[in-house]
Amino acid sequence: MPGAFYGLSIRDSSNELGKTEWNIGDLTAGTIAGALTQMGALKAAIDAVTIGTVASERWGDNDVISNAIPTDGAAQRGVKWNVLIEDSVTHLKTTNYVPTANLDLLPDAPGGGKLEDLDISAGAGLALKDAIEDLVKYPGTGNAVVVLRVYYSD
Repeated sequence: MPGAFYGLSIRDSSNELGKTEWNIGDLTAGTIAGALTQMGALKAAIDAVTIGTVASERWGDNDVISNAIPTDGAAQRGVKWNVLIEDSVTHLKTTNYVPTANLDLLPDAPGGGKLEDLDISAGAGLALKDAIEDLVKYPGTGNAVVVLRVYYSD
């Protein structure tokens, strides 16, 4: 499947869907098994950093996973992780989004409050970084990507 993508729809507490889609390059008979494993890892990593309900996933068709509405009222599709990625060859940059960010994962700021960047050197942030870098290809070039930053915005 040339130019394939992997996407998730994530339901928020208002029963609205937010979407995240990632370019994963070409899928062939020789790469599909590994890609399926990597898709599972990315889905698990995204689930670990969000508080919404993963409603469906797609990579050629749309598989319904859950119609459940999150019980956490803070699960809003507009509260998202911005994921800044860089093409490992051309160094072009782009940003992708993951809805219903779990802001409890943000580190505490000195003097109170929270920092806006998810720690991508350990825990759920590192799992997300690794899963993206293992599967995602830069749009238009198909090159590997490097996750530079994951940060909160609404």
